[in-house]
Amino acid sequence: MSTSSSNSISRSKSTSRSNLTSRSKSTLTSKSTSRSNSTSRSKSTSSSNTTLRSKSTSRSKSTSSSNSTSSSMSTLSSKSSSSSNSTSRSKSTSRSNSTSGSNSTS
Repeated sequence: MSTSSSNSISRSKSTSRSNLTSRSKSTLTSKSTSRSNSTSRSKSTSSSNTTLRSKSTSRSKSTSSSNSTSSSMSTLSSKSSSSSNSTSRSKSTSRSNSTSGSNSTS
């Protein structure tokens, strides 16, 4: 008789915040560019055989906040560009054979 219990917990959290404020007065040109990339990958794999319990939990949270404020007075040109990319990939694989209980939450 063999009994094995395996718990695999993977948590990934990435937070990206960018604030752009541009104020200009009296004949001017202002250009502000902000780019933020946030990539989060989490992979949890558990394989087990013969009277076992396996629980695999994967949580991924990706938050991207971008604020762009431009105030201008009296003959001006202002250009504000904000690009934000947020990619989150999570993969949870659980394989069990022969009298097993498995819970997978992603």
